[in-house]
Amino acid sequence: MDVVIGEIINEDLKTLILNNTESSDRSNVFIETGVSTSTLRDVCYRKIPVTQYSIIGLKKLIEIAFGNAQKRESSYKRDKKYLAKILDTI
Repeated sequence: MDVVIGEIINEDLKTLILNNTESSDRSNVFIETGVSTSTLRDVCYRKIPVTQYSIIGLKKLIEIAFGNAQKRESSYKRDKKYLAKILDTI
């Protein structure tokens, strides 16, 4: 699942990024890196290949997706424990 300059990202990475980020995350990446939201969107939707320029923003977006996935995992674990306790009392 490598990211290669000159190639579009693979379908799995596209899905992971889109499932774990929002448009506001792309806006924040733009503010931080200068890579435009439209470039990030087009890279994520596999419309354009990764470039030397866009990889800077893409890396930051992947870092955000990773962090969001970790937060979601923690939340799911808490929810699962809570729901299990409720089921035990019914």
